[in-house]
Amino acid sequence: MALEARLDRYGVDLQRWVYYHVLPHRRLTLRAWGSGDPHVPLWQRATASILYPLLRGLMRRAFRLSETAHGRGVARIEGLLSDMESRLSDGRESILGDGRLSFADITLASLTGLWLQPPAYGAGRADKARIPVELMPAPMAADIHRWRTEYPRLVSFVERLYENERFGAGPDTDAGSAGAPSPRGPAAEKS
Repeated sequence: MALEARLDRYGVDLQRWVYYHVLPHRRLTLRAWGSGDPHVPLWQRATASILYPLLRGLMRRAFRLSETAHGRGVARIEGLLSDMESRLSDGRESILGDGRLSFADITLASLTGLWLQPPAYGAGRADKARIPVELMPAPMAADIHRWRTEYPRLVSFVERLYENERFGAGPDTDAGSAGAPSPRGPAAEKS
């Protein structure tokens, strides 16, 4: 239960981290909200653009964004990343250590995908909302670079999960099986 609570907190801290960095930048925020995605209804894209100043203020208040809160959030993010890196240092195949894909693995990968952005993240459905590293504010890109460097086992673990376990990902899928689970990975190897 303690790990579940920490992962929940990690998700909230990552939301704050993203909004702290992108909200001051109208174009980046609107991109993250899907303004360039033709699958988002035109009226929603237009509304987000028109109401951006109001929405930005509401988001700042809702997430209580401040330099102090940002610093505390980054410290918690890095504490969790450090713990996960340590857990993976013994070569285990899952965060819980039993070799089976678990809710903890999926949750960690889902949340970490937000900043890691592995190729299968969003299964191609969020590509127009992604913010490429070269467009990110420099401090945000620096955090990502630091996390990739300081937590290589975690990065490898999450990238492997996206490559092997993501529905519709990997070489075993084709147009007829898109969305079907891949038969690879720890769970398949044991059956």
